[in-house]
Amino acid sequence: MQRAELALRLKEAIAKEAKARQLAQLKKGAEKPVVPTLAQRENSKTRDELAKVAGVSHGTLAKVEKIVTKAKPAVVEAVRKGEISINAAKVARSSPRHGGGISFGEVVIH
Repeated sequence: MQRAELALRLKEAIAKEAKARQLAQLKKGAEKPVVPTLAQRENSKTRDELAKVAGVSHGTLAKVEKIVTKAKPAVVEAVRKGEISINAAKVARSSPRHGGGISFGEVVIH
């Protein structure tokens, strides 16, 4: 989780670099673009670069991003502490009937 969160901090910078690469391949007036050959071309997506930096799959990175941005703070903290997995956090929900603990089926973490 920590590596993925750190990699997500680089998302904006890597996305800017990717956009610059895209724009460099567009025609500008009469000037023809410099189009790299297939062997020279970097054909990666921002998500793939971030996942590589973090050492996780792009699917895991997407889950972490969703957890960090949409999950309740208690769920995020439980994942950071290693109390629950990233996959478990995907389905976790705050459960008022369990005194505000996090419910995973029959397991409740307070």
